[in-house]
Amino acid sequence: MVKSNYKPQEYWTKRGSVYDEEWRKSSLFGIVSNLVKYPQSYAQARSVVSEIKLTKPKKVLECGCGTGRILKMLENNGFELYGVDFSKTMLATARRKISPKTVLVQADYTKKIPFPNNSFDTVYTCASLLHVPTKSIRGACKEIKRVSRKYIVLSEWVGDTTAMHCFNHDYEKLFSDCELVSKKRIPLIPDKFTFVFKKRK
Repeated sequence: MVKSNYKPQEYWTKRGSVYDEEWRKSSLFGIVSNLVKYPQSYAQARSVVSEIKLTKPKKVLECGCGTGRILKMLENNGFELYGVDFSKTMLATARRKISPKTVLVQADYTKKIPFPNNSFDTVYTCASLLHVPTKSIRGACKEIKRVSRKYIVLSEWVGDTTAMHCFNHDYEKLFSDCELVSKKRIPLIPDKFTFVFKKRK
């Protein structure tokens, strides 16, 4: 399938019901094996969680929360957690494994995040914006900035790709109206970075 035929909501709703199972089947003995077999994924997860904690938020939103992997890692930190995703199947999986206190909302964040301006201390993405087509990326970033009160944390891949569902975006340019607090290369992954932006007053 070529990029022009990629329909994000359709693609991820179809994959959502089997996404976690695909990870389990690729593992020889569960999560521990995945930690050994896929250290890059865990390095990225640790990176984004670490940067979110440094922003010292009270109320946090993940855009493109998928099956809730990062939200699960953020539990027990005293944060008020929210997640939005347009895949009902991924949200169903997330709901089964994360705390009932975490608010999950089905919404396409590239078009409209169903919360008022400045609702969250920190808004973050983790390997989500790279799946947003070029035609939709500005809308997604605009919405992320709108609902963030202070910080935006992006843990994303940067580089050229031929993959049907991956797109290369210039995050520093897209968030040039914000202050770039930090840009850190994720260990073991040459083309993935965690960016921290701070909204200008």
